[in-house]
This record gives sequence, C-alpha cells and structure tokens, in this order.
Amino acid sequence: MIDDYSSPYILWGIDGDWMVNYLDTGIKFYPTDHCGYIQIIDNNINPIYFAKVLEIEGNKQRFSRSNRASIDRVSSLIIRLPDINIQNNIAKQIQDLVKKINSLENLLSEYDNKKKEVVEKILS
Repeated sequence: MIDDYSSPYILWGIDGDWMVNYLDTGIKFYPTDHCGYIQIIDNNINPIYFAKVLEIEGNKQRFSRSNRASIDRVSSLIIRLPDINIQNNIAKQIQDLVKKINSLENLLSEYDNKKKEVVEKILS
C-alpha cells in the first residue's frame, strides 16, 4: 500500500493494451497487480514529460495484451531525458494540447446532444 502522495506518479497497465497515466501530487490510487507505477521524486524529471516518453517507448516495444508490460520489461527501457527546461517546455505544450483536446471533445458531446434533441423533436 502506498502512503506517500507528496510527489507525482506515473502508472501503466500491465495486462491490457499499453496505456500510461500521469497522476499529480496528492491524487491517491490503489496499486494492484494489474498496474505498474513510478513515483517521480527527482526535480530534474518533469513527470508529464516522462509519462509521455514512457508511453512512446512502450509503443515502440509494442506492449499489449500479448506482449505484457511487466515491471521487468518496463524497467529495462532506457529513457534519455533532456535538460529540465526542455522537458518543462514540452510538458507545457502537452498540457495545452490536452486542454484543447478536452475542450473539443466537450464540443463534440454538446453537438451530439443537440443533434439528438433535433432528431427527437422531428420524430415526435
């Protein structure tokens, strides 16, 4: 059981399709035998950047249901990190793009709801 959430964590799934998730400081989770996690405690590592690079490296290794992302396989990855300023710059770009994607997904959902309302109005 984890009792220290004072720094960010990176989680990845072991059993299914390769996916990586960043959890900010203070976000609690319960690790199971179906996920791996890394606690980011080094100030020279931007956790958002690291999560994205880990995701990319896992895709290169073709981690999947049949090629499981075991802790041994993930720990054998070699991830080279640029200067923290470069990491921070890229992480900021990632955050901006994620916000934009979320906003666009919300718009799509709103349009789907409006479309449904129009169709229901026509059919009634």
